[in-house]
Amino acid sequence: MADTKLAQRLAELLSMLNAGELLSPSHLSVYFNVSTRTLRRDIYERLSFLDIQCTPSGEWFLERSSPSKLNHKAIALFAEKSGVRELFPFFTNELLDSLIGNSKDEVYLIKTNDYEYHDTSAISTKFQQLESAIRNNWRVSFSYKGKNYSDIEPYNLVHFDGFWYLAGTDNGTLKSFHISLMKTIWPNNNGNFIKAPNIQAKIKSSKTIWFGGEQVKVLLSASAEVAHYLLRKKSFPNQHLESTSSNGSIFFSVIVANQKQLFPLIMKWLPHVQIIEPIDLRHKLNNQLLNYLNNQKDIYGN
Repeated sequence: MADTKLAQRLAELLSMLNAGELLSPSHLSVYFNVSTRTLRRDIYERLSFLDIQCTPSGEWFLERSSPSKLNHKAIALFAEKSGVRELFPFFTNELLDSLIGNSKDEVYLIKTNDYEYHDTSAISTKFQQLESAIRNNWRVSFSYKGKNYSDIEPYNLVHFDGFWYLAGTDNGTLKSFHISLMKTIWPNNNGNFIKAPNIQAKIKSSKTIWFGGEQVKVLLSASAEVAHYLLRKKSFPNQHLESTSSNGSIFFSVIVANQKQLFPLIMKWLPHVQIIEPIDLRHKLNNQLLNYLNNQKDIYGN
């Protein structure tokens, strides 16, 4: 079996342990195509909150003294760490029993957006290198979009909108790097850096992956046809309702650090969402749309 993403591997390990299986490190190493060292880190670090025991022959198993409570605790923590807990309108033991039960009648079906495609055999090494550097406070160097970066201070591996990024500082400036585009990564373990609490807080609290640059408040309008969708789910960064019109349309504000962060979102909602202010940002979006339409005319001659 090819290398499995960390989250998928941990989920399978949880399922095996919960089923009462004895887990052999050597067999798991072949099954997941990872080293036994990586599996020991899975068991003793990433799943350390579980009461996992080891047999005299070296096999792992889950202590069953309190199976239901332990199982629910493990799944709840996993859901929180992986960012899916808020997917559910409520998160109770009864919900968990329904989700992981063996009933043939499936009550809950979850259909998510597509995620970034990974060639796992290639990218797993990147994640392991970056994870090790983050845990040990090592600086890293790499090539990215044709440019060499040296002594980047890595803070977190961040999943945002279907893609994985490295959040780190470059000469004190917080930046994000698309992990799939990073090449030739080498950690510098000659000297550790000290993580700055304000940088850690900024990464954790940020609603986006666009770090750096001046944040701009943008006022948008949405027609009555789509207003109820935007009121039920925040589809824009730092979305805040400003006012509601008698015809059902709404005005709402967002905070963005880059127009590339905003324009693709607006285009998803055209023609129902429009920029009101600032005017120059509205002109830039209009020019992009006009250029697109003109290119289509050139291609198809209409």
